[in-house]
Amino acid sequence: TPNPEEGYMAYHLDWNNGKMNGFENSSGPQSLMYYTSYQLGALWSLAEEYSLADHYFSPVLSESAPNTLFYVAGFSPVINDYGPPPYVPFNQTIFYELNSYGISWGFYTYNGSPVDPWEYIYGIDKYTNHLHSWQEFLSELENNTLPSVTWIFSQDFQDYDMGPPKEILQGELFLLYLINKIETSPVWNSTAIFVTWDEFGGFYDHVSPPSVDGLQYGPRVPLIIISPYSKEDYVSHTLMTHLL
Repeated sequence: TPNPEEGYMAYHLDWNNGKMNGFENSSGPQSLMYYTSYQLGALWSLAEEYSLADHYFSPVLSESAPNTLFYVAGFSPVINDYGPPPYVPFNQTIFYELNSYGISWGFYTYNGSPVDPWEYIYGIDKYTNHLHSWQEFLSELENNTLPSVTWIFSQDFQDYDMGPPKEILQGELFLLYLINKIETSPVWNSTAIFVTWDEFGGFYDHVSPPSVDGLQYGPRVPLIIISPYSKEDYVSHTLMTHLL
């Protein structure tokens, strides 16, 4: 799939003050393509079996770095993919809050190397013992030694990033592999898996994102909640973002 033009300016032109009619001339005609349930069979099946949110918006009308920072800090000092600096202080992140309450956490990437948002957090270099690889995740899962809260990132590594121009099927198969491993592990009965994406990548959506408390959200991204406690074949219409 050709990659739509991405960026703060491109996305604002796509959005066009809520008219959602600038995509073809900004992110490009490739932004108007879409996948069907045949191409997204794994994700489609997960959404039918568990719970889907259809009003889950990216928190910033911009690229990955600021949106990913909202996952862990609730704000971003950058508006596009540049830097760092500026940085987010460690004591303003969810990692600091988890430490404060004695809750274990882990950050997992393909080979254990930092990715957004890790690289944007000042002072996190003292906590590299929380930074692990996918293989370590699988080992800890099998041994029932996973931390209570885990993040698994797939961007920019091998062929497992679903963002174009990479093959989306490879990313789907990797995600399905991880979920199957979790569902057959000792932790499954006490687990909730939240599957989402940092931002929309420039692809067309007809729903205009809202502005909340002075913050202009970006277009919708999927959120699938996979758990023994999820409602089957349930779609939530509640307004949500990485902040809520």
